[in-house]
Amino acid sequence: MNVDQTARIHDLIHKINELWLSGSTRELYDYFSNDVVFAAPGFNKYLKGKDLCINSYKEFIQQADVEDFQSDQLNVDFFEDTAIGTYHFYLRYRMQGETYEEEGYEIMGFRRPDNHWLLIWRTRMPIKI
Repeated sequence: MNVDQTARIHDLIHKINELWLSGSTRELYDYFSNDVVFAAPGFNKYLKGKDLCINSYKEFIQQADVEDFQSDQLNVDFFEDTAIGTYHFYLRYRMQGETYEEEGYEIMGFRRPDNHWLLIWRTRMPIKI
């Protein structure tokens, strides 16, 4: 893939993170495939479908006060009409009076039907801190 497509996936990942962090979860519908899948760390739970996946962001942001979110080490690989974006993240939030910290890697799969990239799969690989 060319530099433009790599930049497009970078922008999509940043936009998705910006939207859920700001609580603008309704706008995520424009970036998710109807049959998107979120796999929980350890692959012991799956959410399937746009509504369930977006709702997971909505529920988290309603319950948590995000104090810090950082991402770096963004990489994108392409396979015809599929792109895999990976990045390192750090998240600190407060929930029910407790402070939590998470660090790890996020993996996002995108598909490009009709020249428009959509999120089709996502998981996180936590690092213990």
